[in-house]
Amino acid sequence: MVDTVTKVFGGNKDIEAAVSRGVQAGLAGASPAMKAAATQALENGAVDRKLSMFNQNVRDMVKASPTLRADVLKLEQAGYTYKTGAPADGYYTDWDNNVIVIDQPLSSDAETVSHIAHESSHGASNQQRSVPV
Repeated sequence: MVDTVTKVFGGNKDIEAAVSRGVQAGLAGASPAMKAAATQALENGAVDRKLSMFNQNVRDMVKASPTLRADVLKLEQAGYTYKTGAPADGYYTDWDNNVIVIDQPLSSDAETVSHIAHESSHGASNQQRSVPV
């Protein structure tokens, strides 16, 4: 389903995100198994769109976590983007601009996924900044 949406809309990420919201709304009367399969396909599509700057192994590791892939879909629908930054800059969530920055390169794909999970949880939970200004 996600591949078809990408082909039809030519990779326009804004349209793909809108379509995924519509599909979720349209599943209201579907069976639990159909909802789960469609939701996972939407989540996996969001992971591939939002985390395209990371290698396939990183994206596969993110897809293996139901919570993390759901967070990535939620953030996509909220207008968040992900980008990479220099290791010296660290990893952080820019709430004002809806951007999650993940420092690269890191020592392993698992460390990259750990940073993605950490920052995605901030954005997905609408957690306020915890560092005093």
